[in-house]
Amino acid sequence: MCVCCDCGEGPSESHGNSDHIVIHDLERAAQVRNASVDQVADTIKSRVGEYSGRSRPVLTNQESDAGSG
Repeated sequence: MCVCCDCGEGPSESHGNSDHIVIHDLERAAQVRNASVDQVADTIKSRVGEYSGRSRPVLTNQESDAGSG
């Protein structure tokens, strides 16, 4: 299921866009960390909260692909 839109479709449904985060991505990350999907999701939520509190803007996909120079 795409966790970006909460569509409820299959665990690897990315709607044809590999930039979407799917449950399968979280399962792989959990396996590497020897953790649960819930633990990985909690860590992501915590880090996103920290990142959101920064003064720098979030890059759009085009800006992040362009690089710095």
